[in-house]
Amino acid sequence: MNSYGQILEFSVVSLYEFTPRDDILSTFYRMALSLFEEFKTPPKIIGTGLSKGLKDYGRTKKRLEADGLLLARTKDIEMYSQPYDGKDPKNGCDLEFAISTGKKTYCYVIFCPSLLSIGHNRLLQIANQFIELVQPSYGIGFKRFGRWGPSFFALGLGFGDYPKEESRRIINFRETTWDKRYLKGNLGGIFPWNFLTTPQLSARVGNQSLEDWIQGKPNRGTLQKLTDAMVLWAVPDEDIAEVYQALWEAEVVFDYERYCNSFFKKGAAPAAAPEKAVGEILQKMGYQSTDEVQVFKVDEPGKLRELSRVETRGMLQRKKSGPKDK
Repeated sequence: MNSYGQILEFSVVSLYEFTPRDDILSTFYRMALSLFEEFKTPPKIIGTGLSKGLKDYGRTKKRLEADGLLLARTKDIEMYSQPYDGKDPKNGCDLEFAISTGKKTYCYVIFCPSLLSIGHNRLLQIANQFIELVQPSYGIGFKRFGRWGPSFFALGLGFGDYPKEESRRIINFRETTWDKRYLKGNLGGIFPWNFLTTPQLSARVGNQSLEDWIQGKPNRGTLQKLTDAMVLWAVPDEDIAEVYQALWEAEVVFDYERYCNSFFKKGAAPAAAPEKAVGEILQKMGYQSTDEVQVFKVDEPGKLRELSRVETRGMLQRKKSGPKDK
C-alpha cells in the first residue's frame, strides 16, 4: 500500500452469512451507486465473479447493466472509487463495496471518514440499510489503518507487518467467520460495533446469556435493536480490552490456539511425527476430503510449500492413534 493510504484510518462494516435472493446483487449495486453519488466520489473500478480481474467501471457499466449480468450470472461484486495511487484500489481509496453470494456469503462497506466527512449516525444508517438488505447472521464494525489492510481483515486475511498478538487476532477472527462459528454462539473478537443475532446473544457466560451479561454492568456496552433479528452491541474503545478478556475466559470469544490445544490431553502419548499429528488434528476437526483443506509445510526457514493432494490425502486417511485391539 502506498504511503498515503497507509496512514489513513478507515471505517469498516462487514456482514456474514445470509441467504442469497434473486434481487440481492442488483439492489446492492444500486445502493452502492447511490452512496458513490452521495459522497461525490464516483465509482472507478469494478470486479465481478465473471470478470478476469478488475475493470474500469466507465467502460463496462453499460454491458454489465444491459445483459442482465448482475441479476443472473455473477455471484460477486466489488466496486471502488479512484485509488490513491491511480491504479490499485488495495492501495487505498475513499469508498469500497463488496458482496459475495457464493459458498461463503458476506458483504462489506469501507469508508475513509476523514476524507468523506461521514459521521457516526450516518455510518450507522448505512450499515442498517445493508443489514436490512442481506439479513446477516453476524457482523462487525471497526476502524483499521490502511497499512494493515481493512478489507483483508474483513475477509479474515492478514496484510502488512504487525505484532504477533495481531496475527493471533486475525487467525481467531478468520476461523470464526470461515467456519461460521458465530452460528454456534462464538464471537470473532470484540469490536466497537458487534452486530448480533440469537445464536450469539444466547451464548452462555457463566449462568447467564450474553445478552443478560452485557446488560449487567454499564461498562459492557449498550444494546440497540436494529431489525427484528439483529441487535447492535456497541462497546466503547476504552472498555473493549476488559470485555474481551472476560468473554475470552468464558470461551465466548473464539481462540483458535486454545481450540487446537483442546485435542491434546495431559499425559498423552509422546509427540507423533508432524504429518501424523496434523492428520489427527484434521480428522478431529471433521475434514474428510482434500477439497476441504489446504496444508502448508515449512521445508526450511523462509521456504513454505503447499502439500500436494496426494500428501494431504495420506494425512487424512491415517488411522487415529490409540490402544491396539486385543
